[in-house]
Amino acid sequence: MSIYQIVLCTVLSLGVLGTGALLDYRNLDRDRAARTTDFANPNTLLTGRAKQKEDHTKGKATS
Repeated sequence: MSIYQIVLCTVLSLGVLGTGALLDYRNLDRDRAARTTDFANPNTLLTGRAKQKEDHTKGKATS
């Protein structure tokens, strides 16, 4: 096996592992959002990130 094949296999392997980790992280975030969402309450329909940004901007506007 040449050095180029080894490098290519390494890069592809790291890419596959990185993609899997990213998809797993997104899946965990989606599951967390599904567990914390109360569809009867419109305030919980936002994701956690949107709520944090909204709360963060409200805090800066008032202080």
